Amino acid sequence: MQAHPHTEQDELKVMGAKCYQCGKCSAGCPLASQMELSTSQMMRQLQLGNYDAIYRSNSLWVCVACETCQSRCPQEIKIVEIWDTLRNRLFADKKLQRKYATKGAVRHILLAHKIFLSNIYTFGRIFEPMLAAIYNLRSGDLFKDASKGPSLLVKGKLPLLPHRINGIKEFQRIFKNVEKYRAQKG
Repeated sequence: MQAHPHTEQDELKVMGAKCYQCGKCSAGCPLASQMELSTSQMMRQLQLGNYDAIYRSNSLWVCVACETCQSRCPQEIKIVEIWDTLRNRLFADKKLQRKYATKGAVRHILLAHKIFLSNIYTFGRIFEPMLAAIYNLRSGDLFKDASKGPSLLVKGKLPLLPHRINGIKEFQRIFKNVEKYRAQKG
């Protein structure tokens, strides 16, 4: 009889323990050449409990959740679910963010995530000009993609003013309740 996992970390290790390192996930991954650790190497680090290696590599962030690895896995491991759990843990845990989000891709991904959620909270949808402007300001790359703005404006692809969804107050109430739930859970 298998012991029941008591924490999210235990649950991840149980899920990862099924992997016998056949490498089919890595062989099928369309982005494997861009990853510092292949999918099978990431699974091995998970089995060893080496979360440091996982969070320090770019692999977790390069993955686009296409599920090719999952479809090829003879053990039917929910690899994308594991990666999502690890990403969400980082998004929710300030201590992990301080440790891993000081430079490089992780810093930019967390910054984009926070700005994206703030934009969604404010308007109920994305307002791309504000999203890009705030990201560029906070990332220190103020004029990134600025040359594309005029042609997008002319083509009508870049709105000048944001549009809020109907029922924005109710949407924001739900958003706040989710944040409270996450804070209590985490």
